[in-house]
Amino acid sequence: MKNQESKALWITIYSHITSPSTWMGYLSAILMYLSYAFAGDAWLNPGLLGVCLFIGICLPYYSKVSNRVDEWFAFKTALVTPGRIGRFMIQLVFNLAVFFTFLATEVVRTEDAGALGGVWGIAILTTAASQGIQYLAIALANREIGETNRNVAAGLAINILITAAAAAGLGWTRPAFIIVGIVFGVLVFGLGIASDWRGMFPRKGGIGVFFGTFNPIHNTHLAIVQRAIEERGLERVIIHSTVIPKLHADALKSGEIVLDHRERGMRVYKTTDKADVHVRYFPTGHRFYEFDTRKKLMEWAVEEAGMSDRVEIMSLPEQYERDGFYGILGEIRRLHPGKRIHGIHGSDLGGMWVRRIYDESGWITPFPIRRVDGVSATAIRDGAKGMASQAVERVLAAFAAGDESILISGRLYDIQEGLLEEVTPTPEIEKELEGVGGVETAAGLVVEGATAILSPIQPDENAKLNIRVVETEDDRIKSFLVRGIVYMHGQQCPYREEFDLNDHTATQIVGTVGDEPILTARIRYFGGFVKFERLGIREEYRGRGYGHNLIQFMMGLAEKKGYRRFYLHSQTRLESFYEQYGFKRVGDPFMFSDHSYIEMVAGGQGFASRPEIDKWIGTEPLRLNRPEGNMDEPGPMEESLDRLKEDSLNTVS
Repeated sequence: MKNQESKALWITIYSHITSPSTWMGYLSAILMYLSYAFAGDAWLNPGLLGVCLFIGICLPYYSKVSNRVDEWFAFKTALVTPGRIGRFMIQLVFNLAVFFTFLATEVVRTEDAGALGGVWGIAILTTAASQGIQYLAIALANREIGETNRNVAAGLAINILITAAAAAGLGWTRPAFIIVGIVFGVLVFGLGIASDWRGMFPRKGGIGVFFGTFNPIHNTHLAIVQRAIEERGLERVIIHSTVIPKLHADALKSGEIVLDHRERGMRVYKTTDKADVHVRYFPTGHRFYEFDTRKKLMEWAVEEAGMSDRVEIMSLPEQYERDGFYGILGEIRRLHPGKRIHGIHGSDLGGMWVRRIYDESGWITPFPIRRVDGVSATAIRDGAKGMASQAVERVLAAFAAGDESILISGRLYDIQEGLLEEVTPTPEIEKELEGVGGVETAAGLVVEGATAILSPIQPDENAKLNIRVVETEDDRIKSFLVRGIVYMHGQQCPYREEFDLNDHTATQIVGTVGDEPILTARIRYFGGFVKFERLGIREEYRGRGYGHNLIQFMMGLAEKKGYRRFYLHSQTRLESFYEQYGFKRVGDPFMFSDHSYIEMVAGGQGFASRPEIDKWIGTEPLRLNRPEGNMDEPGPMEESLDRLKEDSLNTVS
């Protein structure tokens, strides 16, 4: 056992010592040593030897720290300037330490340093120049001009040579060093500030673009698109996903990663012995649905959300493989000449990479969104429910179950290695479908191994919606049936959590079209506010404005009872809907029954004051889900967290 651990340790050490990134550190250290030793005749200077040795060993780790600082600021702010300032400060501290050491050990003479503004002047200029050169090197590599690591190495080498020559006082190099530092400093920070300014104070109108992996598309993606359309006044939004990201394409070509296997419709990659231990090959995960599958999922999700008239799913795989997202942007500009373009992105790592492409592609107005809702494509790939549209979740469930085919909106698709290929149903399957008629089934129709998603019945267009307080047992049954369809079936909520012992202390509401129950909700009353709960509309009746009818009815009813303050728990994707009625987000996102929620409050003070309850808003949201008769003990929703923890432990074990 000890021999195996020792062998593994030596393999790890060897991998770090021999990685391409470490060799780039060795090269930079050797180049620095030769430059300063030659310029100052300091071949055996201990300060120079120590600094170069440190750089040779630690440069990859120093680069990682710089990257993490940049990413952290970007994630927290959804801006590029704070991250660049953070990266600049980290590198400035490092360069100050280097040049103070050089000055103390006489690698650089005091008079030569003074000519460049002293140690602070040299450090600031070389840091600005270094950042600018790295920015340019990466931008060129993204456009298929050279390779990222080699471009960065060449840029750093040039910067080291110019800095060493300028510090030694060699002729024209001093003004060149000053000019390079100032120009690149203005370039990096000027472009970043201009980009952030456009995002914070945008001109409205035009079209939006949204790039990413969409692996798979989820509710937050759709909410972001809807928000962009509303806030920026966009005519439409064009979405395009990655095919195979350039990082993976290059790594596959060089043998650093390989396709290991397939599972649940996904490609699963892994690194090989050729991989660089300092490279993050899979920053967003190592499992990917096929491009064509992701495209179909996006189309179905957009259609289900009722946004097909404003959102276009673009598919240009050959253009992407040749020119990346730069080529896609060029094609969009060609198709929409003169239109202002708004670049939609999140603040996560992938989103900020896309932001860099937007910034490098001209005067694109960013639409940044800071991601805080807890919705995660990784969690969806792991089987989480309630974070994506029903069509997406049903397809992924078919993948996980190993189904051979799936029926979606009357079209049959064969499933082969994660791809969906439309086929003509056999007469036997068509007969099965005719036998079902138009009735929507709760779990989907299974036909010869195929999970079918049937087109629901069409509601009566002439029947009127009737929303009312539940006063009869028949209405109560109708209300509970809608909740069973929407929550227990649609969101896989357990019975005990859906029917949580609060129903007999709440005002129940039901909405019918003719005799058909189609929506429901309930209201619970606290000292100074009312809480709206269990708002649900059956899927086939959505997109008709019934949600507006329901919330207006509930607010009107509460106002009649003297309440002026309203409180609810909303799924993140519905935040913009409730904002139309004055609701504002409070507190942080939280989970219950396997779904992510936010707290929202509208209105002023209620007719009474109960500060011991009010204080829970924004701090302990699940306490307001407890049964009315037992508010001091944990309720079913809090028990769902224990179940999640238990499921997590079982998964780990």
